[in-house]
Amino acid sequence: MNKFFIFSTKICSLFVVFFFNFALAEQIPAKSNNKDFLKTRLLVEAIASDRYSFSDNKQEYLNNEARIDVVTQINLKNYFGYLNYRVQENPIQKSEIQKRAQGNSHGDNFFDNHFGLLREFYIGYNLGNISLYGGKFRPNFGEAFKIGRGAFTNEPSVDYMQLERVGAGFFVNAGNANIGKYKLDFSMYKLDRKYLDNTQITTRDPTRKSDAALADTGGLNSFNLALDVNFDFSKYEKLFYRFAYSKQAVDYKEMSKKIASNKISDQKGYAATIKYQNKITSDIDYDWLFEYVNIKNSEGNSDIFDQYINTNLITNIYQKYSLVSAFGSKKRIFKNQNGLDRYFSEFSLGYNFDKNDIYDNLQLQIGHKSLRINNKTSLDKENSYFVLLRYIKNF
Repeated sequence: MNKFFIFSTKICSLFVVFFFNFALAEQIPAKSNNKDFLKTRLLVEAIASDRYSFSDNKQEYLNNEARIDVVTQINLKNYFGYLNYRVQENPIQKSEIQKRAQGNSHGDNFFDNHFGLLREFYIGYNLGNISLYGGKFRPNFGEAFKIGRGAFTNEPSVDYMQLERVGAGFFVNAGNANIGKYKLDFSMYKLDRKYLDNTQITTRDPTRKSDAALADTGGLNSFNLALDVNFDFSKYEKLFYRFAYSKQAVDYKEMSKKIASNKISDQKGYAATIKYQNKITSDIDYDWLFEYVNIKNSEGNSDIFDQYINTNLITNIYQKYSLVSAFGSKKRIFKNQNGLDRYFSEFSLGYNFDKNDIYDNLQLQIGHKSLRINNKTSLDKENSYFVLLRYIKNF
């Protein structure tokens, strides 16, 4: 009962922090009179969670975290630009893990290790149906990692998200509303380890050259090819497909210090995504996403093979209430060794407040998150309750 009381107080603190963050949001300038010139979306999430069950009870704790995500798009004649800046806690930093392992795991980790990061910043030029772009970006490999679909539904897909890449690319648009809209996107890139990778507020764990991270090479030796297909059958019925293939190069010299040379190979991945939206009745609609990812030579090791499945369903009732159910799995296969199976699930209930001049969307969600990891020789289980408050404003 005492633990539940403590968790309840965190819900109150969540609202306090949310309105503090909103005060900061008010400092962002209003959009230009030309609606096509400048568009900005501000998303603020405050989450209070109680990990009440874990295989290692030292890892049971209360936690508060926040996400402040700003996306700005600029269009000026044939030129365009895109910027994404985010303040967040995840991924969990090594320093935080060490602190919890030292016996302070049952205390409240109140907004620990939040850092700000320029995630994307690129400019481009339109040549009719062909557009060229360059800078720092996230290649379109998968879709399930985007936030906003539940509280933690993006977590299972973070492993294969290709974030913080610098390079250049182009995309080609074709089709129309009658036959479908098609977009072919090709990019070449490398990992951003020394250009726009500095963080603000706190310092995150650095990526070193000796880590031999994917795409951390001297040139643009990695690439991604993606095809997006959109069908708008009606105002309510929409269908989206994405098919992608990527090759992420490794630094053979650095990798050879970690594994045998004959096992080193560039990582290759395939991703297939489908998203479908429609109405069941005039008062009930749903938004379903399914994603399958297959990765060979995972992390540059030809002995490792990964397979992911992510799916989630959002059901909206009377445009007021929502039900979110999500499932994710990862199957890792090691050649001649034990692999692992990881299973994730989330279920939550939400309430949407009426739109007004202060926000375009304000949502409260209460739910449960579960994680199960079968290491073949051991089993880890995690269960958490959470409360989320999400604020969205378009400028």
